[in-house]
Amino acid sequence: MASVYFIGAFLLLTLSSFLRINCRVIAATPLTSAIRHYEPLYYDVESLHAEHHRVKRSSQKNIVWELSAHGKKMKIILKRDTSIFTNDLVVETSEGPVHLDTSRVYVGHVLGKVQQ
Repeated sequence: MASVYFIGAFLLLTLSSFLRINCRVIAATPLTSAIRHYEPLYYDVESLHAEHHRVKRSSQKNIVWELSAHGKKMKIILKRDTSIFTNDLVVETSEGPVHLDTSRVYVGHVLGKVQQ
């Protein structure tokens, strides 16, 4: 179950990092036949952004990210991973190619127990 939370957190982190958005879901419809229910993820956007910049400059390469989702508090340890995408990656949209900042790609896992 923790991996499901992590996947949702990773997707939201990735979207907010790439698009620099902060939004709250008011009403939700199923995303796919496999994902019928989801809830908003609450976290401190400014704190996470500051940690990302610290990691880029620091020899300490991990971020411990505290978040709240599905009525639970959890900590996720994240590490930058620029090897996920090839150097010649091209992201195409309906408006043409866009730059993808791969310095904002992280991998990680839930740290310890998920607190109710």
